Amino acid sequence: MDALTQLYLYDMDGLTGSVPSEWSELKSIEKLLIYSMDKISGPLPTSFGALSTLKTLSFSQNTKMTGSLPVEWASLHNLEKLFLYQSPNIRGTLPPEWGEGMSSIQVLSLDTMAGLSGPLPESWGHMSNLAALSLDRNVGLTGDLPGLWSKLRNLRKLYADGLVGLQGILPPSWSEMESLELLYLSHAPGIRGELPPSWGWGMPKLQQLRLERCNIGGEIPRLWLTNMSELHLLTLNGNNLRGKVSCEEAVA
Repeated sequence: MDALTQLYLYDMDGLTGSVPSEWSELKSIEKLLIYSMDKISGPLPTSFGALSTLKTLSFSQNTKMTGSLPVEWASLHNLEKLFLYQSPNIRGTLPPEWGEGMSSIQVLSLDTMAGLSGPLPESWGHMSNLAALSLDRNVGLTGDLPGLWSKLRNLRKLYADGLVGLQGILPPSWSEMESLELLYLSHAPGIRGELPPSWGWGMPKLQQLRLERCNIGGEIPRLWLTNMSELHLLTLNGNNLRGKVSCEEAVA
């Protein structure tokens, strides 16, 4: 099947077994979607790191697949979209190697993967083409929000609600995310410190910002009220904010 460029397998309860490692020999494959296959089991194939032509890969909603996120997939230099969401038995950490190797990645969806653990890799800040990253409800992820992610200049959407294991502060350097339109970081009680004033002048395209149910203190920065002209959703409830909100500044 050297000429095969697209392969779709989904919603087929009659198929069982594991994904054949021999599929790594599909020399022309660009799109490989294997999702919602409740009877497909076994680990994510490490050999798929050899699929040099692959642009879109999905293993989402495969509840019986096991193993870890393959470090070998860092070799997928042409991969643009990767979907692994709602795969509860995939375990382990987020591979730092992906940040250096997946140079073309634009969409990375890893939400609702209960088995994931460990820190958010600083090296993912090198995914210079990344436009959308979803990590919602991965309660096992821990550590600080990586300052190096400020280099994600093309990132438009970051979904990270419900990461209860996170800690530290909101990085002031994230003001360099000049393309960011949507940022969800709610329900992370380990996030402390204050709201960074620098976000007010550094995120000109921000439209939605959710920070409810964190542990943030201090005042709402004046720059947020005057400079975030595109912002139409801001949730800050359940924090420890203080001070006075000026209506004149908010509508200026």
